[in-house]
Amino acid sequence: MADRYSAMTYVDEVHAVACTAARRRHCRARRRHGSHRCDRGHFGQGIRLPRRLYLRHDRADRRGALLCAGLIFTTALPPSVCAAATAAIRHLKTSQWERERHQDRAARTKAVLTAARLPVMTSPTHIVPVYVGNPELCKEASDLLLSDHGIYIQPINYPTVAKGKERLRITPSPYHDDGLIDTLAEALVDVWQRLNLPLADRALAAE
Repeated sequence: MADRYSAMTYVDEVHAVACTAARRRHCRARRRHGSHRCDRGHFGQGIRLPRRLYLRHDRADRRGALLCAGLIFTTALPPSVCAAATAAIRHLKTSQWERERHQDRAARTKAVLTAARLPVMTSPTHIVPVYVGNPELCKEASDLLLSDHGIYIQPINYPTVAKGKERLRITPSPYHDDGLIDTLAEALVDVWQRLNLPLADRALAAE
């Protein structure tokens, strides 16, 4: 349909770009459909820029151009941000260390938290969701982690997730070492005990 009517396709996939593939790809590319027809990709997370940017590939002259989210914003991009995006893309086209280390850190975080009987929800990505199931307790758990342990973890409540599915969303980076992951597990166990949150014997199925 997009080819027939010369329309632009747009995939708002913020977490996969630069995390799962060496080239401009997103989660649909991993599933092997739609990857050839995507005019825009997201730089908001994997490239770690201060604002949401998109890469449009112009098929007419085979050149790439950095764009802001034209569907929402009309502001021009600062040259420093464009330069940072260009440098990051150039580096990540040839380096696999960041992706491999990222996946390793995510896998270790999931394993350590699961071993501590924390209710980790299964996830095929680098995101590590820990189930709480109550919006007030989810926010309180986040506040305790920050005030008492110096760890900021964002609480995810409705409407981002369904009511009753509230969770903490942990996103380890390639630079979180084993000591930091172990400290996180200890802090979470402390918060779980103080809030009388239930532990789990195994990872929970994501919904």
